Amino acid sequence: MPIMGATTTSFMLTSLLFTSGVLAAGKANTFELVGETGVSAQQLFLGAANKVYIVDKVRRPFVPSSCPSSTESRLLANFFSLSTQVENNPATIAGHPAWATEYDIDTNTYRAMDIITNSFCAGGTLLGNGSWLNAGGNNAVTTGGVSDSAVDIVESTKTGAYEDLSGGRAQRIITPCTNETCTCINPMDKKPAYVDEDDLPHRRGMGNFIILPDQRLFLVNGVGHGSAGYGTQNWTRKYGVSYAKDPVLTPSYYNHSAPVGQRHDSNLPNSTINRMYHSSATLLPDGSVFIAGSNPNPDVITEANNASYPYKTEYRAERFYPSYYDAGRPVPSGVPSTITYGGKGFNITLPASSINGTENLASAFVGIYRGGFSTHAINFGMRYVELKNSYTGNSDGSATLHVSQLPPNPAILVPGPAMLFVVINNIPSVGIYVMVGSGTIETQPLLAATVLPASTLNGKATSTNGTTNSTGTSTKSGSKASGAAATSFSVGLAVAVALSSFTFLF
Repeated sequence: MPIMGATTTSFMLTSLLFTSGVLAAGKANTFELVGETGVSAQQLFLGAANKVYIVDKVRRPFVPSSCPSSTESRLLANFFSLSTQVENNPATIAGHPAWATEYDIDTNTYRAMDIITNSFCAGGTLLGNGSWLNAGGNNAVTTGGVSDSAVDIVESTKTGAYEDLSGGRAQRIITPCTNETCTCINPMDKKPAYVDEDDLPHRRGMGNFIILPDQRLFLVNGVGHGSAGYGTQNWTRKYGVSYAKDPVLTPSYYNHSAPVGQRHDSNLPNSTINRMYHSSATLLPDGSVFIAGSNPNPDVITEANNASYPYKTEYRAERFYPSYYDAGRPVPSGVPSTITYGGKGFNITLPASSINGTENLASAFVGIYRGGFSTHAINFGMRYVELKNSYTGNSDGSATLHVSQLPPNPAILVPGPAMLFVVINNIPSVGIYVMVGSGTIETQPLLAATVLPASTLNGKATSTNGTTNSTGTSTKSGSKASGAAATSFSVGLAVAVALSSFTFLF
C-alpha cells in the first residue's frame, strides 16, 4: 500500500511558465507519439504539473487451465513460473525489472521507481496533503472473486463466469435494463432518474472517458468485442490469450449541450496504437490528453518473443490535442494558491487579448479540475466543479472575474491538489495548480459562502450574472448547464455509457 508524495511547489512549475496565449499551431484534433513509458500503463495519474506516474503489475503464480500446444505450454509455463513474477519490462531498478515509472511530460523521458508491493489491479486516490495512495491489488479474478485460473467457459452450454456477465446485462448494476441502450443520470437532481442518451458512434468496451476543460467528454481506447482480462481457454487461442479483440482506434467527443442526436462527434483521426486491456489516460495542464498502456497478456509480449500474439505489450505514449488546442488561450492572473470551502471570493484579471471582446465575458467560467486515478477504463476521483462567478468588463477590453470559493461542503470536491481552468467561449486557459482545502489530512475548515458583486460591462449592470443553484455553484443564462451538478452528471454518464456499450461477442 505505497504512498507516493509530491510537493505543492512542483505542482506550480508548468503553469507559472505559461505567459502567452498560443501553445502551438497545427496540433488540434491530432494524436502525437511522444515517448516510451518503460513499464506498461495499467494505472497512471498526473502527480505534479509535469509528471505522470505510471504503475504496472507483479504477477502472482498462475496455473493455465489448458495449454493446447507444446509451444504454448512452454511459453505459458515460463510466464507463470514462481521465478518470473515480475513483468520483464525494459525499465529496471535495483537489479530487477521495474513496475513503475515517473514520466516527465516536458522531456518525454522516464525514471524507474521501486515499488515494494504487488500493484496488480490496484486502485488509487489523492490525499488531502498532495500524496497519492496506491492500494489493493489482487490476482486476476472473475465473478464472485474466483480466480480466472480456476474457471473455464463450457463452450457447449455457454456457461461460466464470463459468459453470463455480458456488458449489456452487467449494466443492471447501475440501472434496471436488459439491452445495450446508452443511458445517463444527473445524480444531483432532486429525483435522479436514468434517461436515454445518444448511442455511441462505435461499439466499444473498456473505453476511457476524459472530462475536458470545456465540459465535453473525450472517449478513447477500448475494444469492439470482448471483455477485460486474459486466459488460456480454447476460445482465446486466436487472440493470444486476450479476452477481447478488435481495438477501437477512433476517438470521439461527447457534448451534452448539443441537440439530442448530435451529441457525439467521431470525425477525428485514428490512433495508430491498439489500446486494449490495461490502457489508461488522463488530462494534462495544457488541455491535451496523455494516453498509454495496453497489455492483454500475463507478461511482456513483443514481436521478438512471440510474433504470433496479435496484441502486444505497449510502451508507447501518445498525446491527443483537442479541438481547442491551437486557439489563443486565456491568460489569467491573480489565481490564488489555495481554494477554500466557503469564505471570501477572489478576483482573476484577464487582458483584452484573452477575451476578444467584452461581450464574450458572458461565456466565461472558472472550473476546478481533478483528473483522478486512471485504471481499467475508469478515472477514479475525476471531477470538474464550476465555481460561481461574475465579472467586470473594462473599457480597454480587459476584465476582472469575481470568483467564489468552493461551496462549504468537501464532499463536492475532496481536499488535495487540483487544476484551475478559466474558460472563455469554450477555450480553456492552461490549468493552474491550486491546493483545495488546508493541505493537510484533517477535518477541513468550513466558512460561510459570500455574495459576489453584480456583473458590469463598462460600468453598466448586465443581465447575465451568475446565480447560485442548490449545490452552491453557478448557472448562467443562455449557456450550458454548469456547476457540480453538471460535472457529476458527466462522470455518471461516462460509467453508464461505458458499461452499456460493453459487449461479449467472439
